[in-house]
Amino acid sequence: MTENNLPEFVKANLHVHTNISDGSQTLNEYILESLMSRMEYIAPVDHDTCDSWLNLTESAGPIFEIKKNKGFVKITALGNLNQEIRTEKNSLEVLHGIELTTLLDGKKIHLVGLGIDEPAENILIRLNSINSTREVRLKELVSEINYRTDEIYAGLYLDWPEVKAVMGPSKSPSRLHVGIALQIKYPFLFKTPRAAMSACVNHNLESYAFGGDKFYSARDGINLIEKTLHGIAIIPHPDRIFENGEIGNPHDVIRKLVEYGVSGIEIQNPEFEYCLEEYHLLASIGSDSHGKFDGPGRAKMRYTTKLERSQLEKIKDKINSKK
Repeated sequence: MTENNLPEFVKANLHVHTNISDGSQTLNEYILESLMSRMEYIAPVDHDTCDSWLNLTESAGPIFEIKKNKGFVKITALGNLNQEIRTEKNSLEVLHGIELTTLLDGKKIHLVGLGIDEPAENILIRLNSINSTREVRLKELVSEINYRTDEIYAGLYLDWPEVKAVMGPSKSPSRLHVGIALQIKYPFLFKTPRAAMSACVNHNLESYAFGGDKFYSARDGINLIEKTLHGIAIIPHPDRIFENGEIGNPHDVIRKLVEYGVSGIEIQNPEFEYCLEEYHLLASIGSDSHGKFDGPGRAKMRYTTKLERSQLEKIKDKINSKK
């Protein structure tokens, strides 16, 4: 609480994507811009991969001092960077995270893991297998787009190397990469990659369905995050808990995930704050940023999201209790 007994807020964005999945920025760029914006906490939660923060020590270079802890790293700005920032808050905590693709009742659902341990080799192998499935699915989507003849697809054609080029270092190919490739090739048709993705890479395509036995079930995904990796499982963006509103009422899904042992929920949409009291969930916050691929609303949130400090401390306390 502040001197006026008002809640104290901390700038934190616990849901960002780097170019290791389907974002545009490197983790180093997020760190630098977060420091410049006086953020105190961020969490890279790339799709089914931990590579951005696993490789942080080697990639950060001389401008940051890095102190590794269990479940997070503390970044301190060094040298000229301190003068450029011009603030006493020249440090940032980066929580180890992942956005895990899971299946619930046969449909895809994401779960965010925060404060997780470095995955063992067998888990990394399975995550790589999941992302290999992603690439196969993406090739099928591109092939179907090329051969569709209905109005929205007529005249569109992508070579797989065009999609591969925009993926860059990504370990987690996504339909957003197809949207980027379409927007680059047909800027007169699509103003943004997300516009191209929404128009063309959707349920109209038979190959859009995304399943398979390589994915964790939602229950197993929660157990992986909470018990094996000693982190906390968070329900992300509950207002769009399934792609394109699949499987109906999100509140029914939340109740099921609570039964499976999820620890928290993102509350950037205040409609879901009731879950904190009703289900005793932790509050998290995140913009789901994808860098330059964000729309105006999401871009504005990237370095402005805030969470009550007491809620952030509860997240840290629960993570620390597992280490």
